[in-house]
Amino acid sequence: RKAEERRVARATSTMLLDRLVKEGVKGLDTLLAGMVREGEDDGSGSGGYVGVEEGGELNGALVRYLEEAIREQEQRVKRTPNVDDGNAVLGGKKPQGSSGADE
Repeated sequence: RKAEERRVARATSTMLLDRLVKEGVKGLDTLLAGMVREGEDDGSGSGGYVGVEEGGELNGALVRYLEEAIREQEQRVKRTPNVDDGNAVLGGKKPQGSSGADE
């Protein structure tokens, strides 16, 4: 059951992101409106569970999957040198003409 929840959550999040990229916020809103929330009866007799093939499911497993993905990205960012401060590019030296003071 856990592996199936992760598979559906991964597929659902991919589907949501694809729709957002291809059709923008309006397309995403349309897709979300057609999705079934956990515990809702969609009339199919499946107890509110709708596979991603039929439009996905909004549930706790999807939220947990997205939270985990966000935590992983945050940790990757923390491990990546910050190129905005110039240290990664210039080896710790200040750019010429920089006084070091914030403007």
